[in-house]
Amino acid sequence: MKINIIIRFAVLMIFSSLMMQSCYYDKKNEIVPRAVNVVDTTKADTTKYTYTRDIRPILMRSNYACLNCHGQFAQSGNVKMDVYEDLIASNIVEPKAGEGRLLMSIKHASSDPNNWMPNQNDKPSDPDIAAIQKWIRSGYPK
Repeated sequence: MKINIIIRFAVLMIFSSLMMQSCYYDKKNEIVPRAVNVVDTTKADTTKYTYTRDIRPILMRSNYACLNCHGQFAQSGNVKMDVYEDLIASNIVEPKAGEGRLLMSIKHASSDPNNWMPNQNDKPSDPDIAAIQKWIRSGYPK
């Protein structure tokens, strides 16, 4: 009879603890509701562009030929792009991405085709233009 009471007590304790856990879980969800309209930061673009690693190789591509006219041996329009400091000193990179001469030229956004660069080749690809634009927006790091 004493063992029967102990078994009933143990079963009651186990059952009670299970019930308490489920109640706790329900209350926890009630207190902390599921977040709504949360931005998924795993899909945010956190790419950091630098002149040396990312932008200079774009400018060096033979199909754009930027450095043929704006490089070490030629500085058409007093614009030199092969060295970071010279590119910045040329005042064609402006902090307001989309308004600077560099972006206006490579996007072929000017109404005057003489201002389009490269003027005898196709404009850079959209991903290359986007990379340059993001580099400028991030403060054009070296």
